[in-house]
Amino acid sequence: MVTVTGSAGDDAAAAARSAQAQELIDRAQAEDVLLTMLTAMDLCVLGGPRQVLFDEAPAKAYAGMPRRARKNGPAVVLREMEDRGLLIAQAPTAPLAAPGGEGGAGLAGYAFAPKLGLVMAARSRPTLAISCELRNVPSRYPRLYGLGDEQEPLRAVVLETPAAAPVEDFPNLKKAGPLGWFYRYDLVSRASAADFLARWSLLPSQRHPDAPRLVTLLRHDRGRLLSVQTLSVHSADGKTARLLGAGEYDEAGLTGVMSGLFDPQI
Repeated sequence: MVTVTGSAGDDAAAAARSAQAQELIDRAQAEDVLLTMLTAMDLCVLGGPRQVLFDEAPAKAYAGMPRRARKNGPAVVLREMEDRGLLIAQAPTAPLAAPGGEGGAGLAGYAFAPKLGLVMAARSRPTLAISCELRNVPSRYPRLYGLGDEQEPLRAVVLETPAAAPVEDFPNLKKAGPLGWFYRYDLVSRASAADFLARWSLLPSQRHPDAPRLVTLLRHDRGRLLSVQTLSVHSADGKTARLLGAGEYDEAGLTGVMSGLFDPQI
């Protein structure tokens, strides 16, 4: 059972949130579930730079904020997330997310709503993580986080994808630079995650046609997240792909290879 507050008590509200999280996990086995959209600033306040994977540019921008902004900004961000229904104003005994810098004290006054709780559980304590990138091409790329426990290491996958700002105008983010980057989070099944990785790997790059797409599996080892395996995939036509050291695959075959990355035994 995934618990969105980490509480060991019998608090009825915490139990209800855990039940809702379980319902989302069950639903994700049949269809992808949109969890939420977050900005890099949101993630920083929630402790993003201290979690397993985080973009360097917003982490540096957050660390370089003026002292006054670092003192007052997190409270504003937390209130906005409460208004969006992502945070609940109460004091959980043990929030899933690591305290986020100056926002840590303020964060302790909230519990995560189920959808945000799943995101934070996956980002802070994934059973595995998978990163995607185009070799030697700096950019923003998708990441995947395994969600599970000792009894069931992979119950679902949280898919993180870079996103454009919503259609609505966000004047306070126009000058935020990397802190204004948006991220989309979806809860998906293992099969859907493997399908996403295969389709992403088959995308030919118009600007960098010779650069392979890299899919890297990472797992925890003694408290550190270490690279276990990297697949180097190149596709010229978007229909078949050459997997370095393993031959050529169509989409179905490549999906099978990607599914293997989620095997707990790897």
